[in-house]
Amino acid sequence: MAKDVFFPQDLSDSLLAYAPNSQNLGFMPLLFVQATFPYTDTKTDKFIRKNGNFQLTLYSPSGLPYGSIPRIVIAFLVTEAVRQKTRTIYLGENLRDFLNKLDLGCTGGKNGSITRLRKQLDSLFSCYISCSAIDNVKSGKIKTTANMVIADKSALWWEPHSLFDETGKFRSYVVLSESFYNSAIKSPVPVDMDIIMKLKKSPMAVDIYCWVTYRASYLKASSRIAWEDLALQFGSNCKNIRLFKLYFRKHLAQIKKYYPELKYYDMDSKYFILYPSKPSIGMKKN
Repeated sequence: MAKDVFFPQDLSDSLLAYAPNSQNLGFMPLLFVQATFPYTDTKTDKFIRKNGNFQLTLYSPSGLPYGSIPRIVIAFLVTEAVRQKTRTIYLGENLRDFLNKLDLGCTGGKNGSITRLRKQLDSLFSCYISCSAIDNVKSGKIKTTANMVIADKSALWWEPHSLFDETGKFRSYVVLSESFYNSAIKSPVPVDMDIIMKLKKSPMAVDIYCWVTYRASYLKASSRIAWEDLALQFGSNCKNIRLFKLYFRKHLAQIKKYYPELKYYDMDSKYFILYPSKPSIGMKKN
């Protein structure tokens, strides 16, 4: 029987090593560490991202989610799901509260944080996700496919003065789909939310950080990854491999400032070399 190619490592036991109420401890689903959303508006309703034999296909009739906001929202939802053990996630007592939790400020207007958040949430919660991978087994190869949405239901109230719950508080909420919730709590990747907030101006930097802190933390020996493979995983906006290397190295240098334990070598012409490193998020002290 083929292994679970989408969520290959059950991380639930390893989470015991982390302080559950640590202020900066957050979680990203392994699914969105392997492959991620577009960085900019693609002006299309379909997007494909590849990572080795894994392929993530996104489709959204409301336009695709892109940029840093969907990544921050996903981290918030999964962190709450892991901590609260529930599919129903409340976003905050009011709109300003939720925006502050995401470190987005609270500004109106065409390009303000309220407008941008509303657009990205509409796209995110109407997005269909299809994951596929080809797995090698003794009898040959098997292709596995999983389809899901992030939320079965969401109530996003943008006029808190007119919509209250029985306590008199604004209560926007999201009910995660069972398939997304199960995948998220089975394989949540520990991340430092302070680092993500510092990197949020660049969604590519956020993606690289989540990937290296996950990958480096379980390595037993150095790992060589071809630059071309990294470009498929991270470089959707780069016109050529030289430009991708430039951006990737720039983001790594920034990540290294906040995650000094990270060990890598990025000057080989063919390969990026990643070494075993301590996790970027603090673990419990004995």
